[in-house]
Amino acid sequence: MVVIEGAETMAEAAANGLLKTLEEPGQATIILLAPSPAVLLPTLVSRCQCIPFRRLSTELMTTVLTAQGQGDLLNHPVILALAQGSPGQAIATWQQWQSLPSELINAVSEPPQTLKSALTLAQQLTKALDPEAQLWLVDYLQQLYWQRQTPAATLHALEQARWHLRRFVQPRLVWEVTLMAMVQR
Repeated sequence: MVVIEGAETMAEAAANGLLKTLEEPGQATIILLAPSPAVLLPTLVSRCQCIPFRRLSTELMTTVLTAQGQGDLLNHPVILALAQGSPGQAIATWQQWQSLPSELINAVSEPPQTLKSALTLAQQLTKALDPEAQLWLVDYLQQLYWQRQTPAATLHALEQARWHLRRFVQPRLVWEVTLMAMVQR
């Protein structure tokens, strides 16, 4: 089995080279992942079976999560929103949220009020969380603040934080700048 993620990013020459393999895959199963068939070369699409994956409805999510013994997370709309209709993602997100110190979650659930509290919170975040957990926290905070209709500038500051954290900028500096920008809003 071969899975090609981001098949829409394939250069035309590579896609044309894949055509022969798709015509005669032998014993292999080749899976192309793309946002939609329209972003792939029509010749590729014509040689593939399209299987759409859609988000589960709220009702189906409730049924699946309850059956899995995960009914507690149904009371957390931010977690459900981050899952985007995927029960597996909802459970993983719930586990990530539960692994964070509760005092830290409480501290970041509202933007800091003073520069001093912003700097203190930045220090706490970088001491308590590894880089992957910090990136997860950015997603969580964006969803939380978006649901609360926080000003767009705050959401933009968090998006900038994600960009810098992914580029391995010193995490404490990223959080200090981000949280101080939230104070000034």
